[in-house]
Amino acid sequence: MKWGSLKDEIEFIEHSYCVTNTELFGENSVMRGGWLFEDSSPDYVIDILVADQIIKHENRTWARFIPRIEKGVKAILSHSRKADLDPDEWPLMIEIAKRVKEKLPDIKIVPDGQD
Repeated sequence: MKWGSLKDEIEFIEHSYCVTNTELFGENSVMRGGWLFEDSSPDYVIDILVADQIIKHENRTWARFIPRIEKGVKAILSHSRKADLDPDEWPLMIEIAKRVKEKLPDIKIVPDGQD
């Protein structure tokens, strides 16, 4: 991966979501995930990792991020070359993408900009 290992990226996203963004926006704020999406360019791996955190926590996001999540799931499950993963990282990323795909219909949609 361009940032280091997938494990490092997972830890970074989890820390940003659960610690940094909780301090900034509150524990049950849709902004925790929204800020991570806003702060990153569309990237299949990051989008799936952020979606996984959303599902694990408040399980709601802004409508505009659903297409990014869907594209990320499709890309990972189809082994897109655009996903910057080392060969040994694919199994874990596919497991996470499958979990996100399964739970995606249950994510509550919040009007953009609202909490």
